[in-house]
Amino acid sequence: MRMQRLTIGYLVCAIFGDANLNTEASPSPKGLSVTVQWNSGSPLPVPRAGHADGVLDGEFVVAGGTNWQADRKLWLADVYRYSVSAAAWSRGRDLPGPRAYGASFVDGGRFDVAGGTDGERNFSDVLALRSRTGLWKSNALPPFPNRAYTRQGLFSITSST
Repeated sequence: MRMQRLTIGYLVCAIFGDANLNTEASPSPKGLSVTVQWNSGSPLPVPRAGHADGVLDGEFVVAGGTNWQADRKLWLADVYRYSVSAAAWSRGRDLPGPRAYGASFVDGGRFDVAGGTDGERNFSDVLALRSRTGLWKSNALPPFPNRAYTRQGLFSITSST
């Protein structure tokens, strides 16, 4: 479990561009300490917020989200995968449509994006990216009873359509 936490932390560093952050944890009650060293990797090709992310097949996956250009909010459907061994991003298969602020999780060989919004509609479906096929499948799990999206780290359920 610790490795996953460090890996996800590295992803945050890669997305927001913090470089060379060195952190040493305080000793625990058992006298153990952990030293974490942050290193900068290749910057994400397209900056974003509100995206789905996780680790699939040993690579960081960043899907969808939003970006601002010329005072206009863009809703993204693109997907990027980061290989630590190659220290590079590669383009993955796009989401079926723009999607941001959904919950994301990895279950074995599947990266799931639940709910979210495209700025006009809120979604109740669950999309799954299968590692074997590289294809997105809709409703990989039962849909939410209401439209769902996340906002500022809190999970929200709405009944709007």
